[in-house]
Amino acid sequence: LALVAERLRWPPVAELMALEGFDGPWERLLLQGRELDLEKLLAEQGVGSGAELTSIRIALAAEGWKIQANEDGLTSSSDEDEAAWEQTHPAAKR
Repeated sequence: LALVAERLRWPPVAELMALEGFDGPWERLLLQGRELDLEKLLAEQGVGSGAELTSIRIALAAEGWKIQANEDGLTSSSDEDEAAWEQTHPAAKR
């Protein structure tokens, strides 16, 4: 499957970032609808020369943002940005 990914210019599985909660396999290999074991040789699973295989790569897309609270739960990065801006622009303080 690494060769297939390389030919299709997909990033290696080790570089993929999983969304929280995703624990499934990134790749699967099928022979006539039957999933093959990626840890075994094809010949061990009855795959003959010239067999037509289907390679599947999972592509995850984030559909939203996850809000992460700071340790105190009271400040946000926008509060920090505003404080830094006010320090560099003292005349603009409200």
